[in-house]
Amino acid sequence: MTNDTHVLILGGNGFVGRHLASRFAKIPEWKIDTLGSKECDLTQTESIAILQNKINPQTRILFCSTISRLREDSIKAFNKNVKMAENVAYALSDCSYHSLIFCSSIDVYGRPPSENPITEQTRLNPAGYYGYSKLVSEYILEKELGYNRGLAILRLPGIYSLDESDPSALGAIFNAIRSNLPVQLSGGGKHIRTYLNIFELYTIVETIFFNRWSGLVNLSSSKSYSLRESTEILRSFIGSTSEIMDTISNGSEFDIVISNDKVRYEFPDIMPMPLEQYLEIICKPPPYQPPSVLYSGV
Repeated sequence: MTNDTHVLILGGNGFVGRHLASRFAKIPEWKIDTLGSKECDLTQTESIAILQNKINPQTRILFCSTISRLREDSIKAFNKNVKMAENVAYALSDCSYHSLIFCSSIDVYGRPPSENPITEQTRLNPAGYYGYSKLVSEYILEKELGYNRGLAILRLPGIYSLDESDPSALGAIFNAIRSNLPVQLSGGGKHIRTYLNIFELYTIVETIFFNRWSGLVNLSSSKSYSLRESTEILRSFIGSTSEIMDTISNGSEFDIVISNDKVRYEFPDIMPMPLEQYLEIICKPPPYQPPSVLYSGV
């Protein structure tokens, strides 16, 4: 990348936006700007002019602003998420920029999905208003901007960091384990889930920005675990005596397994990072720096 690389993160105050902004700020050649809803409410028409004033031909845009399913899954949230995509598309249609990454969701395949493992060809069956809002937003960005303008759509599973700000299921389990509190697993935690750690996400985002990769891809980690397996790994790693308690089924016990064939084909230089390796990394004392992608001659 050149010295004038500019990265604009939309949704910079959210979980993903904060983590990636912090990581990218450590790259000397990158100038990082973040916009949260207070600085730029993407649901409002006024945001179009604000965005256009922030963008130049070297701007890489990470669009992770969203009202998540866990926060609100309603028609009101649907309308806001779609309006954000609409205003971003309007703003960029008249601008010269480098590339755009849109953070979508595997919820476009349904909860539960129609098949496991999920591939990019799996039948779309959005779950709730949130899943539909992501699919409609994808459609708007694809039709208004197009892949030929550097559009990358990432369909994300649950993202985890295992720090205190982690809102994921794994984050909640790990926080309980660190405090030696009991962990309750609905239906015994036998259902398998694919997650992605934050290191893997920003390494892929960095790679996409570096290469101006465009297209659509499901992101997944190297291995899928049952929630019970994940809990046992977390508990064993720190030597916790937390009790694992099986609770009555709450209806969310279904498998979500994502094929990583395409992501491994498109990004072969990125090494997969299973949960055990991620734990070893985050538990190392400072000044450990997370690994970045290594490129020949760069």
